[in-house]
Amino acid sequence: MMPRIKEIEGKSNVEKHETISMIRSQHSINEICEAWGICLGTYYNLMRRWGIDLSEVHRRKRKLQKGSQNPHNNPGRENFAPARLAILLLKELDGDSFSGHHT
Repeated sequence: MMPRIKEIEGKSNVEKHETISMIRSQHSINEICEAWGICLGTYYNLMRRWGIDLSEVHRRKRKLQKGSQNPHNNPGRENFAPARLAILLLKELDGDSFSGHHT
């Protein structure tokens, strides 16, 4: 669950930065604005008011995203688009194997 604006405002500057980085690693700015019920301009005004350097947030976001990706969970498939992966899984579930043999 995404923290509310009031919850973030009560945090220290370091905690605000970490919280925004964590949120941005999981959600787009548009998703955040929708969840908070604010427009994009208000989002950027909040970041400025809280003293959050967005370039640093983006660096932390990438670091958090890379840390959550584990290529060992799905070797060789980390670049598949979600729709392509879903099609492959459905084919496999329907018995249409990848080698062309039907079960």
